Amino acid sequence: MNERKNILVIGIGNEFRGDDAAGLIAAEILREKNINGVTIRTNNKDGSALLLLWEGYEDVILIDAVSAGQTPGTVHSIDMHNTEYEEKAFRTSGHAFSVFETVKLAGYINKVPSRLMLYGIEGTDFETGQSPTSAVLKGIEDVVELIAERVS
Repeated sequence: MNERKNILVIGIGNEFRGDDAAGLIAAEILREKNINGVTIRTNNKDGSALLLLWEGYEDVILIDAVSAGQTPGTVHSIDMHNTEYEEKAFRTSGHAFSVFETVKLAGYINKVPSRLMLYGIEGTDFETGQSPTSAVLKGIEDVVELIAERVS
């Protein structure tokens, strides 16, 4: 029997702000799949809360809505150890502390997981009281499929 290292998936977002709920919805769908060796958590707080959520894990996948000016529903796959990505092109948080800022902070204190991926779903409507758009719902399906394939 193959023993697999535990993988942590963290869905990020705000369930009350339209497309910003994407990460939370994707995480819940993955939770329902009950994939062996995968722990699912959610974060609807400031990005800095991720430091505690991923503590003890070396393989972490983040899912969040992003705003990079691409077609709504587009899925961005970003290796957070890759310094080539253009941080300023991605808005990933309505909070004061973003995912990118959290990774920078974690690097300063040597708390970045060995493997850290962000699956960003391009959103368009982040207004309070809205439901996710159909394009983002399709992006959520795509991300769930990508992650399920990766961890299986």
